[in-house]
Amino acid sequence: MLHLALVLALGVQADDTLVLDGKTWRLLDGVVAQAGDAVVTRSELEQQAQRLLEASRRPDRELEPAEYEELMGVTLYQQLLAMLEAQGGEDLGLAPQDIARIVRVEQREERLQRGAGGFSDLLRQGGSDALDWEHQRGRMILRRIWRDHVLGRRGFGLERARRDEFLRPGKMLAIYRSQGEALGKPTRLRFQEVLIGIRGDDPVATLEYAELIREDVLTGRTSFDLLATQFNPPQRAEERGLTPTFTLDELADPEVRAFARQGSEGDISEPIEVWIRREGVPDPILAAYRLLKIVEYEAGEPPPPFYDAELQAFLRDRIAEVERERLLFTQQRRLFDRAYAWVRPGTPEPLPPAPPQSLTPRRAPEEPTSGS
Repeated sequence: MLHLALVLALGVQADDTLVLDGKTWRLLDGVVAQAGDAVVTRSELEQQAQRLLEASRRPDRELEPAEYEELMGVTLYQQLLAMLEAQGGEDLGLAPQDIARIVRVEQREERLQRGAGGFSDLLRQGGSDALDWEHQRGRMILRRIWRDHVLGRRGFGLERARRDEFLRPGKMLAIYRSQGEALGKPTRLRFQEVLIGIRGDDPVATLEYAELIREDVLTGRTSFDLLATQFNPPQRAEERGLTPTFTLDELADPEVRAFARQGSEGDISEPIEVWIRREGVPDPILAAYRLLKIVEYEAGEPPPPFYDAELQAFLRDRIAEVERERLLFTQQRRLFDRAYAWVRPGTPEPLPPAPPQSLTPRRAPEEPTSGS
């Protein structure tokens, strides 16, 4: 470890060579980053990135360059953070023999739970042996201890735990009032869409034409299904203009959301202006209108009353969990910012996750149309 840190300090060339005492040395595995007194090699980074890709159930998907760089950045941040957390646990001054004792206990429990054959299979799947498992488990224990410490759950020596996790009823009620709607069953609906392109560079004529088409559907002179195959782009026409299922909160367009709130199954919207995007930017030349028909509508339910016993238990546990996540995120960022960390030029920058935001995580808003 000290040798690798010395290598970093002296400077490694772009081709993984190092000139030292007039001699050129070639590294067998290039170092891409350093965190405190630990390093990340290129093979470790690539192997962990592959594990993350397999965990996402997309191992065979070809990633775009930007997606690959993002994956490597996320992976590198996780690896550096794991090293810094373990070093933070070491800095608390626990005796190494105490950590080793905990590791032996956990290993014995793991063997009893899995059996001798199952434990051997576990090591084989991870490409490690018992000594490597003990080392990794020791690092995990140090990380747990550091997290407990910064969360105020654990004191050392004569130090008391520093954080009171008691949740005041007034705070719980305030959160319920501001986010309680998300605790109910959301209204879910699905649209069928007809996209009407600009006619003769005249938005007014296009709007009038869209209104005429809507009138033809309402009076039975044509069907919405037929229009969806005639007007939509080829791929959307094959799908009959059907969209995914959305909740009201996931509808980003205010006009679409207003129509969905007031409508019911079978209703057809007034023409709604939409901008077609070209390379991610709205193109005014491609402005158009769309008609939406609600083809599926599942009414939501209001959240339980605040004093419902099950809701109280959920709120208490979930709010405490979110607060721990936010505090841990802050402490992790502080640890990362204050520690010595070096990333080799040309390596994707470590990419931290977004901070925890709300009581109930939601899917990112989407538009009903693929072109808007």
